[in-house]
Amino acid sequence: MESTTLPGRRNGIDDEELRRRLRTDLAWQGFSGNGRTWTCPGCLRTVQTGPFDDAMAMLTAIRDHLHAACATARTSPLNLQPPHLLRAAIERADTSFHLAHDPAWQGKLGDGRWICPGCLEVQTFQAEGDEALAHVLAHRHACRGLASGARTAAEVEAVVVGAAKQEKDSSSDTWMGLRPSDMAAGAETTSAEASELNAVREFQVNLMRHAPEVPGFRIATSYEACTNLSGDFNQFVALSDGRLAVAQGDVSGHGTRAGLLMAIANKLVELYARQYDDPRQVAIQLQRAMADDLGGRSFLTMAYGVLDPKTRTLSWIRAGHGPALLWRNATGAIENLLPPGMAVGIPMHEAFARSLALAETRFEPGDVFVFATDGFTEAMDQDDEEFGMERMARQLQAAGPKGPDAVISAIRTAVAAHRRDVPVADDQSLLVIAANSL
Repeated sequence: MESTTLPGRRNGIDDEELRRRLRTDLAWQGFSGNGRTWTCPGCLRTVQTGPFDDAMAMLTAIRDHLHAACATARTSPLNLQPPHLLRAAIERADTSFHLAHDPAWQGKLGDGRWICPGCLEVQTFQAEGDEALAHVLAHRHACRGLASGARTAAEVEAVVVGAAKQEKDSSSDTWMGLRPSDMAAGAETTSAEASELNAVREFQVNLMRHAPEVPGFRIATSYEACTNLSGDFNQFVALSDGRLAVAQGDVSGHGTRAGLLMAIANKLVELYARQYDDPRQVAIQLQRAMADDLGGRSFLTMAYGVLDPKTRTLSWIRAGHGPALLWRNATGAIENLLPPGMAVGIPMHEAFARSLALAETRFEPGDVFVFATDGFTEAMDQDDEEFGMERMARQLQAAGPKGPDAVISAIRTAVAAHRRDVPVADDQSLLVIAANSL
């Protein structure tokens, strides 16, 4: 956040603590609606904050809400809402914002039926009335097109025009509103799109570098997309002096949009890793390259570091990513590592740079270090309970002595058992580094 003093400090969370939480805590980074709304993690109310480039207005709006309207902010310790309720509230606020302000979300036919800006299909419900938001939210959960990103207002308008023309031109030689020539063209398009999608997925998988041999270490990874394309990536860059750059990233959402952003971020990390020795600079350059385009609509969390086999040290940063776990072979203890750092995506470059802290982790013989995307920790069971970091830590503790492949197998098996019949809802990636015993 900008270094500025907010007037009128009152009882409750102070200004410095608010800045720190907005910089480092994902629960406090619930911006939606192109960055113009913020969802309070305490009471789940939506706060209109204004544009991201007006730091004073944003901080003042949030501070005023916390002091005047949110009872949770005045308690000690702070009692925040569960993550799944916070995510639902953010999604509701984002959907409400777009329905009110985004022309692409306001397309409808003459009878009032809503046109989804993701899949461009005409829905059975009308876009107005008290139940409209609930219907749109329910459709949003099931629509892969919206997970990939909304289309433009012009594309939605083309559907409106096309539907009106089709209704006008409909005749007896149609079946279910489609002429035979239309159906044939649609089949060809579907086949071509499937082939193109497979090609993109193959390209995306090829971007994933296999971990090279590093003296004194064993490295293993796991990667699984919940749809055809993934927003997760693991990356390795062998540096000229024998060190190894390692990265794990997670683009918000999944599907085509997340897959495209993942590919861009993956390649930029590779390029910046060769240019900058300081892990902080790699993240800062990635922020400057991508944040303006993301515009608060999507975010990228990332862990990035440089492993030095000579000093047996990993120098790394965490840009809004989940905690890293370290199992100490000598004691069997688990360390939960969470250095400060904002996620890539909010176009506030100076605040992003100030938020990053460089961590140094020294490996002793047999130690095992784990990066994981939140597809594992936030995996839900039938009772909407998350798998969580504690369960992951227990799996690491049990499998750590057996090496990185065993750790990955144990975590994946435990998460699958936790979910049971609940479908995978997010991409899942693991990156495990184990120091050899001497």
